[in-house]
Amino acid sequence: MSIDIPIETLRELVQHPNELQREVIIAMYEAADLTGGKAREMLGLSVNDWDGLRKERGLRGAYGEKAFAQDVATFKKLGWR
Repeated sequence: MSIDIPIETLRELVQHPNELQREVIIAMYEAADLTGGKAREMLGLSVNDWDGLRKERGLRGAYGEKAFAQDVATFKKLGWR
């Protein structure tokens, strides 16, 4: 995965390492490298705060093949059809 970050933005983020980490986590969520739950946990947000951030930033997170397979396995374990 690659991320294009304008140099001015990068300079600002380097001065605030917590913001850089936050942006990386969000980018990983958008690229489907992290689930919403894991991203929320890593950011230390409540469910409501995570939902607010997603709405505010227009985050949609990709729903990849791996996540789909995990959901199917969970449904089967629960006896859902």
